Amino acid sequence: MAIAWDSVLRLVISLVAFLFTITILILFHEFGHLVVAKLVRIRVVRFSFGFGKRLLRFKPKETEYALSAVPLGGYVKMAGDTPEEIRNPKPGDYYSVGPLKRILVILAGPLMSLILAYIIFVVVGLVGYTEYFHEPLVGEVRQTLTVDGQEVPSPASQIGLMPQDRFVEVDGVPINDWVDVVGQIYPSAGEEIALTMERDGEELNFQVTPVVVDGSDVAIIGIVGYQGNVISMVVPGSAAYRAGLEKGDVISAVNGEPTPDYLVMSELLSRQTGEMELTVQRGAEELTLTMEAPAEGGAVSFGFVCGLKERNVSEPFPQVMLSSAKVTTAVVVLTAVGIYQIVTGKIPVREAIGGPITMADFAGQTAMAGWQTLLRYVALLSIFLFILNLLPIPVLDGGNILLSIVELIKGSPVSFSFRVVFQQVGLFIVLGIMGFAIIMDVIRYAT
Repeated sequence: MAIAWDSVLRLVISLVAFLFTITILILFHEFGHLVVAKLVRIRVVRFSFGFGKRLLRFKPKETEYALSAVPLGGYVKMAGDTPEEIRNPKPGDYYSVGPLKRILVILAGPLMSLILAYIIFVVVGLVGYTEYFHEPLVGEVRQTLTVDGQEVPSPASQIGLMPQDRFVEVDGVPINDWVDVVGQIYPSAGEEIALTMERDGEELNFQVTPVVVDGSDVAIIGIVGYQGNVISMVVPGSAAYRAGLEKGDVISAVNGEPTPDYLVMSELLSRQTGEMELTVQRGAEELTLTMEAPAEGGAVSFGFVCGLKERNVSEPFPQVMLSSAKVTTAVVVLTAVGIYQIVTGKIPVREAIGGPITMADFAGQTAMAGWQTLLRYVALLSIFLFILNLLPIPVLDGGNILLSIVELIKGSPVSFSFRVVFQQVGLFIVLGIMGFAIIMDVIRYAT
């Protein structure tokens, strides 16, 4: 049987990218603990790159720096940091300093994860990265909209906008992509705005007044952006991924019904249940693929996006510092909201949680898209770890911070027996989540 070298290469890239990702995330996190521990006079016994048997050692002063056999992250070993040593701490031990200083040491890990994400956004912004965007093209013009319970002609249909019209300017503001279009229209309810459009090489000028439809709080004019039916991105582990769809594929039919553009295709997909047959153009070859419909319809829930274009983006130094801070803040908020929605059941846990296989797959996919994309993936994971580690779960940093806060309020250390039970409960929770994630990985990729 012939060896599928392409699959072997993807596997190797995924493994290397996964090891790189895990190592960077853990090392930076642990480095934060190391620095602050030394600042508050806690003796650090060892800072290791990797786990297991120590292959190389270097001890300039009190701390041993080691290279260990298993290159999966690393760890910091502080003197007297086990619960058993809380009763009789020696000078320089972890429990010899007050709870406030210990909180600072614990916080330093998550904060370093946040700083790592910010540094990555700055570096990638300076060097340049590939940005995906939708062109400012009209895909569909809605003829009517529901406003105050009444069906009324849409503003776009009234002024004569047509599919394939391209936005050039909105109220004098140059338009580069579809995000620019909605950014100018959404806040303009009841205000007349000027549109400069391009149609068949000719510039046309319109005046239009956006309206707010029932059930919404943003203004629209009754248009849908054009996306086409060329696949731009496939999410690893999704229904589209399992079916074998790839970037650049053109879905020309769903169960034999033609799909000339994304809107038609999305409508057809939303009506499907169970297995469906896709007719796919891949270069000069026509393929027939079978895809399983997920619980929720629509092309996005199938795990692919159509119509995205690519462009290279870079920023000058002063500007990139501010923009990276904004991006970091936005991702922190979105990640926190996502975790909240998982905990409250608004997002199904089985769909939201991925284990090491999913991480390796994503790492490989992003690595093949370019080192900038891989680094941005590392930044997203680093922000996730920042928030996750602050949750008051035993074993995690947040759980240890909670114990130190209790000690600060109580005026004395938490009892040894309670600390042991607390840690055991945390270990049970964390191992349970990890086990569930691995099981979901196996189910997701095996099917």
